[in-house]
Amino acid sequence: MNKLKDRIFQKLYTDDLIRAAYRGILKREPDPEGLEEYRTAIARSGDPADILAAIASSDEVGRKYFTALAPDLVQAVYRGLLGRDPDREGMSTYAEQLTAPDGLSKILDSIIHSKEFHKSRSSQTPCSNGDSCTVFLHIQKTGGTSLQNMFLESYSKESVYNEHTDTLSKHTQHDLSRYSLFAGHFNFDSLAFIPHKKKSIFTFLREPKSRLLSLYYFWRAHEPGHKSYAHNILLANKLLIEPFFEDGHIKKTFGTWNTMTWAVMGRRKWKEWQELLLAQKNQETAAEIIEKIVRPAILKRLNEFSFIGLQECYEESVNLLYGVLGKRRPETIRADHSLEKLMKNDPQFKKSMDKQPMTSRLDAALDSLVQLDIVLYEEGKKIFAEQCANISSSKKIPADIPTGRKASLPLDLVPLTIESDATEEQLRVCLTKIEAAWSHLGKVRPHFSVLSQKEFLPKNLNAALEDFWISGENEAARIERILGRHGCSSLDAKTCVEYGCGVGRVTIGLARRFASVHGYDISSTHLSFAEQRANEVAADNAIFHLCSENLLEPLVQCDVFYSKLVFQHNPPPVISNLIRSALQALRPGGIGIFQVPTYILGYRFNLAEWFVEEHALDMQMHCLPQRKIFEIIARANCIPLEIREDDATGAPEKFLSNTFIVYRCG
Repeated sequence: MNKLKDRIFQKLYTDDLIRAAYRGILKREPDPEGLEEYRTAIARSGDPADILAAIASSDEVGRKYFTALAPDLVQAVYRGLLGRDPDREGMSTYAEQLTAPDGLSKILDSIIHSKEFHKSRSSQTPCSNGDSCTVFLHIQKTGGTSLQNMFLESYSKESVYNEHTDTLSKHTQHDLSRYSLFAGHFNFDSLAFIPHKKKSIFTFLREPKSRLLSLYYFWRAHEPGHKSYAHNILLANKLLIEPFFEDGHIKKTFGTWNTMTWAVMGRRKWKEWQELLLAQKNQETAAEIIEKIVRPAILKRLNEFSFIGLQECYEESVNLLYGVLGKRRPETIRADHSLEKLMKNDPQFKKSMDKQPMTSRLDAALDSLVQLDIVLYEEGKKIFAEQCANISSSKKIPADIPTGRKASLPLDLVPLTIESDATEEQLRVCLTKIEAAWSHLGKVRPHFSVLSQKEFLPKNLNAALEDFWISGENEAARIERILGRHGCSSLDAKTCVEYGCGVGRVTIGLARRFASVHGYDISSTHLSFAEQRANEVAADNAIFHLCSENLLEPLVQCDVFYSKLVFQHNPPPVISNLIRSALQALRPGGIGIFQVPTYILGYRFNLAEWFVEEHALDMQMHCLPQRKIFEIIARANCIPLEIREDDATGAPEKFLSNTFIVYRCG
């Protein structure tokens, strides 16, 4: 009986307490749902103080007090952005809108995109740095920190506004008018605060899922004592990668949900698209919206930019960008913010960190965060390819790409007489002759022997050396695209072997993409140049090997094999063994990419005759018939994925050259 009385008393006491709190704080009687909710909560917690605190901090209380302050806040916004007091209609409309969720941000968006705001800005005092400026939209984990540091080398520090936040709105137009270059984690909408009439805007993009994975590990590498250890960084250290990307906050915030789109399209459009996609009940409708609404708008915006770079083609992008800017590039392309360097040198970063496996669950979580960014990246890559072609053509930068000329050799060619087999001893003799020629070339014209264009002769090299390295970065980027077309991704966890690496022209670009790259060459002179270049650019994951006299000695086991402009300078028996060795080095599931001439007009090869001939210490040209290459591929438990005619020899009227893309079966 006593317990029953206690429960009745507690219920009456609790109800009176809740009603009193409602009357005192909210100035109204509680609704039945609210009364029941707080009655249950008090019964559960046993502490009425917690419930009073919950009512006091509720959204309803916030809106009531915010409403009281709304007129003053609207007046401050008008004076700050438009330089006048609000009219009666503006005060009424915006004061009411302030009480809605996200009301303040919507008001600011509306005003800074109004005709009055832009008209008032256009009548401002001319900028002290002229009416034009350059703007870098720095998207996190795209190489932007290193690029910002390079700008500080290329521009006077007084002319550069750089930050890693988005606080343009906190500065006066007079202050911002002093700068000619702006670089920061801006979104497109915030650029309206920059007073210059003409803005040349550029950005760097990155494959969206790779960017998010890099961002997670960057955040997770922070030590608890780091000054930025909060919010997403704290969450990344608390959660494993799958639950992190499934977290409700992470799935909505601009820092992770289609961040590149947020930067390029602006917060206003980003928010509009987010709400539109969240309202869709099926994926088909969402996909239709993306193709019909999002993609055209993104393409239109990107075409307004002066330059689009890619993090995956970083060195090439930086070189092209500096050409667009008309600035001399710093001698060293920086890599200041690589996680490896931070973990090694910065005490506020962990010294070690385990990578977590890529799973179907993780892949699905990432998919939900990058629908818009994938479209942005696809269109950005197309523009980047066009930029490379246009700039390479106009500035005669060697792009090392097929010219598009069609081979002129007919289909009904006469068969060639080619001896393509040799004993182990004969192969050693071949290699001795080849080594003598290439060691000589490495001493007299090393770069020209790698890419035979007159710009790279010793007398011209100083003026063209940068172009030489650009061509290698272009080729490495092309290899990455080929591999991606065949489903070979996550290169940063894979091993690559390059045969005939020469002075490291392509090797360095490959090292930026793969976990490790093993470069083989027969010339010790060439390898010394390659090692020097690797040291200059800190390519610590590039390992170089002097080829053994024994061609049967295995290469390092790898996931990707690559060779171009190399096999053609070896006699057919050597080509056969090089292909065989390359395919044997591939792990199951690995991909080989190699180029070989398969027909030369008037060519024949006899090994005994070649042994007794006197050969100049220069490059020779040889070929190996397709049928022989197909035979080697089949015996190595491989299948061809693609066979493409190329223009690698530069003389399609005489040579038929093919690029083979081969898959190693399990």
